Amino acid sequence: MTAATAAPCLLPDRRRVRPVRDAARDAAATAAAFRAVFDLAAELDPPTGTVYLICADRPYVAVTGHRRKTVRHYLGFTGKADFGIRIAQHLAGTGARLIEVITAAGIGITVARVWLEAPQAWERKLKRRGHANLLCPRCSGPAALHRGIPPAWARPAAPGAAKGRDAL
Repeated sequence: MTAATAAPCLLPDRRRVRPVRDAARDAAATAAAFRAVFDLAAELDPPTGTVYLICADRPYVAVTGHRRKTVRHYLGFTGKADFGIRIAQHLAGTGARLIEVITAAGIGITVARVWLEAPQAWERKLKRRGHANLLCPRCSGPAALHRGIPPAWARPAAPGAAKGRDAL
């Protein structure tokens, strides 16, 4: 019997056995579907706040085993009224662990860029995109201000522009 004419692998109750690669493909498809639903829900009713980029004065070098990583930027999100409090937490060493480690190493930090009235999905998108140094005006110069421009939902509306369903 050749491979092309081989009988399919059946369980005792006559069900077909799926190859392992199909299970991995199904898991990836399920994860993609959940991600799409989550992103859609965030776009329909986004909790808005402030997305900010913190730039360290010099790169922090972390050595883990035989690997060496350098970190210089941190992207974060906070609610509308909490921006000053959140930056104070970072400076005090009680904010994000990465900033705590950077400041403990004696490296100064600066808030390099701020996106106001942005949903948390915008922060996730920027983090997934990577290359935060390209968004930093301290590291990339004025050209960085032309990168990472938020979509229309994060830009201020023109005076007299319709809002909500009337905008359609």
